[in-house]
Amino acid sequence: MAEGTQDMQGLREVPASEILAKIEKGEPVEYDGVNVKGDLDLAQINLPKRAIEEAYWLIEYLGHGSDEYNVIKSPIKIINSQIDGTVEFGNAIFEEDITFYGTEFLKPNSKIRYLIGEHISQDLNLK
Repeated sequence: MAEGTQDMQGLREVPASEILAKIEKGEPVEYDGVNVKGDLDLAQINLPKRAIEEAYWLIEYLGHGSDEYNVIKSPIKIINSQIDGTVEFGNAIFEEDITFYGTEFLKPNSKIRYLIGEHISQDLNLK
């Protein structure tokens, strides 16, 4: 399906690469009623890193494997949508608001827990 077309549920299709490019540039990410196709994996893009001195509690108690985290400067708002791919937002610090209100995650192995930041709003439907 070409970019900008609609899927069978009437949702406009957006490639995950478009969203990742915005995150990498620090641009706002705002989508409503779309079907995101592909994996949203922060490892695919170059992001600034930040070490956290208090990371021992994250590693020991939350199971994180790193004391260095990706810094996300973009506000992210993907609402009333579907994400048809895995989401790997682990080991990330979000400096702006992030919300997935009403968004359905179609892949069961998405990693969006353990997000660090004060601006996280989740109303997630993980299948």
